[in-house]
Amino acid sequence: MSNENEKKPLTLSPRGKLELKKSVEAGQVRQSFPHGRSKVVTVERRKKRTFVPGQSADGQKDGNLPDLSHPSLAGLTEGERHHRLAALQAAMREDEARKVREAEAAARKAEEDARRAAEEAERARLEAEEAARRAAEEAANPKPV
Repeated sequence: MSNENEKKPLTLSPRGKLELKKSVEAGQVRQSFPHGRSKVVTVERRKKRTFVPGQSADGQKDGNLPDLSHPSLAGLTEGERHHRLAALQAAMREDEARKVREAEAAARKAEEDARRAAEEAERARLEAEEAARRAAEEAANPKPV
């Protein structure tokens, strides 16, 4: 308990030098050669720097760059915008028509499956009645032994 209360002197850790952080991470890798020889190599991995259009190096927005929030519409003439809008509307109409066709096909398939199941049930009922009729005839007319 007395060891915990004692004050320890401040020391510098012998792990490494104090330096400014760079945009690279350094590490060490063991590079192996043929015939069993190997050596330790220092490698650096740079951090990816992202660039955002319209911002200067200090992070403030530049006023002289055009607004590219809608890059698909930037630099288009009125005619090009009209054609693009018409193409988008045609694609949306085609998508809606495809959805309607798929829904109709699913309804037809469900109706066909229900009809097929009803036919199978009717066939099974008729076969059961026929088997019961045969069994009744066999019971009424036993075969001579």
